[in-house]
Amino acid sequence: MTDPEVRAALSEVDALALTLYGEARGHGLDALAAVGCVIRNRFLTPRRFGSTYKAVCHQRMQFSCWWQAGG
Repeated sequence: MTDPEVRAALSEVDALALTLYGEARGHGLDALAAVGCVIRNRFLTPRRFGSTYKAVCHQRMQFSCWWQAGG
């Protein structure tokens, strides 16, 4: 599967969990909570970032864990 196919196959919960892990791993609970707050705040602005958590997490160039090296 290609990266876009993998992203498309993820559920809402999987996309959210993997984004939290990818952005905050190794930085403790405060970082995890901070990334969660960013995602939630963006979710509350659907016109700009998307109307689902998955759309927010996969918004182009927003979370580096999804957009590294050719992704």
